[in-house]
Amino acid sequence: MTFEPRDRLHKRIAASGLCSRREAELLIAAGRVHVNGKRVQKMGVKVSDKDKVEVDGRLLPEKSAPITIAMHKPIGVLTSKKDPFHPETVMDLLPVSYQHLNPIGRLDKESEGLLLFTSDGELLEHLTHPRYGHTKTYEVLVQGEVLEQDLVTLREGPIHLDEYLLRPMQGRILNQETSRTTGKVYTWLELKLSEGRKRQIRRVMELLGFPVRRLIRTAIGKVELGKLQPGKTRPLTEEELDDLYSK
Repeated sequence: MTFEPRDRLHKRIAASGLCSRREAELLIAAGRVHVNGKRVQKMGVKVSDKDKVEVDGRLLPEKSAPITIAMHKPIGVLTSKKDPFHPETVMDLLPVSYQHLNPIGRLDKESEGLLLFTSDGELLEHLTHPRYGHTKTYEVLVQGEVLEQDLVTLREGPIHLDEYLLRPMQGRILNQETSRTTGKVYTWLELKLSEGRKRQIRRVMELLGFPVRRLIRTAIGKVELGKLQPGKTRPLTEEELDDLYSK
């Protein structure tokens, strides 16, 4: 008798690259998943490679070697697979061969910099779940003269957003410049976060009295933006992937 390896349904869906485990659980609960023609809505169901799994009436993609790439997201482009209110999203910037990938996390429309895409549902889960705490690095231009003492609040807190207590943020001053036309002072900062609340940096700096004028994500863990040009992509190296999986 041949033993058929079996895996939990939500893990099988995630492994196909369709979505993360959490999103797969929601698909199952919503009754959008069928196994061998029968709707499945219970968690914990196990399937083998021979089972026919469909999501929204479409067969699950065949397992293949996962792909993970980096993009330099430009300003003015929405991080979404599709949006009826925005004519262009980051997906429109991807080569055709990469358009099946899922963006990992997001950068708001006004922000730019490093954005990752993957077909690996496990990695998608790993990088978006708060418990893993991957460090993200940003270079931020704010209006105003930031002093070292202003960074103490970022490091030591407490800072609340929507009644949520933020984890400490690491920050350092890179340089300052004065506008020749207005005389206003601007400060470039490097900020490091281990979480990503919605528009966190913009909202926190506004609370401290330093409105953000430019925001660039320069690294996720050891994966760096480097000299990648806006709108361009590159595959991740084995070393970079090892770092992302290491936590």
